[in-house]
Amino acid sequence: DAQRADLSAAAWRSLVYDAVDRDWAAMRERQARVADRLAAAEEVRVVAGDDTDLRFDVAGMEAYNDAGRENMPGGEVATVPTVDGVEGEVRFDHPLRRGGREAAGIRLSFAEGRVVDWAAERGADVLDSLLGTDEGARRVGELGIGT
Repeated sequence: DAQRADLSAAAWRSLVYDAVDRDWAAMRERQARVADRLAAAEEVRVVAGDDTDLRFDVAGMEAYNDAGRENMPGGEVATVPTVDGVEGEVRFDHPLRRGGREAAGIRLSFAEGRVVDWAAERGADVLDSLLGTDEGARRVGELGIGT
């Protein structure tokens, strides 16, 4: 894992220990404000630069406050969009790595909850393969907000 992250073993160890050695009760309390607001929301919109504008219909959906009870490390508040409730475009500035292969410069377009158009500046075949896995591969499973 250290090699994949391009870190020394000591730096990787420090990263992992810092991620799990937390005051999880305090984090749960801090994240509760975000979870409560997310649970009460009808829509979440994510805008970044000129190439990301996504809208998630989250009306009636619950929010999940992960502060180290189920996952380690924790530090996430999440919800699930309605089945047809994702619209817009997103561009990722970090590469996708699967099975030793990489796709970079990924752009996805969503309509009625599904990826309807996609491109990658590099490794488009990796992205095509992933999106072709099954019907669910073109849908958003959750909206997670890392804290």
